[in-house]
Amino acid sequence: MEPPSAQVVPPRFIVIEGIDGAGKSTQLNLLAAALRARGEQLFVSREPSDSPWGRQLRASAAQGRRPPAEELELFLLDREHHLQQQILPALAAGATVLLDRYLHSTIAYQGIDSDDPIALEQQVRARAVAPDCVVLLDIEVESALQRIAARGNPDRFEQRHTLQQIRERFLALAEHDPLLQIVDGRGESAAVHQRILRQLRVVID
Repeated sequence: MEPPSAQVVPPRFIVIEGIDGAGKSTQLNLLAAALRARGEQLFVSREPSDSPWGRQLRASAAQGRRPPAEELELFLLDREHHLQQQILPALAAGATVLLDRYLHSTIAYQGIDSDDPIALEQQVRARAVAPDCVVLLDIEVESALQRIAARGNPDRFEQRHTLQQIRERFLALAEHDPLLQIVDGRGESAAVHQRILRQLRVVID
């Protein structure tokens, strides 16, 4: 009888999502440090990425937004480049991938300007690779606005009404998408980090 084959743990693809001011970047850095301490090989990135399309999107945040359909296409082109050139090669090499924003942000943020948000969601999902897990940092809009004010120069998305719409869209997505795991984003960053580690115990243990 042949011995049983060794179980192979698949590469991991983890995304941190949430409204502006939720603390995504801080928590991504803390999670990356925790995984590196365990000896993980990591690829850490964000969206929009640093591709030509991602740079156009970042420039538009300061210079004025593009028409919604054009903006969406830039996000999708940026994601496809990010996947093919960086994310999928990192996963194939056995790395754990950590992203600050991914497809759910596109659905939530671009969806508020769409005449057909259901079709937009289908289009976004069709041109992406599903992650293994998405941490949705949830925080009240007022708390997010306080954090944004401390940074200065809020953009169009960093307004009370817009943030409330986006938060509601994220929470609605979480109701039908099991990938989204809601984590309370309130309080000190160290406490939020511990909540994330507990939520991801199956992924990172």
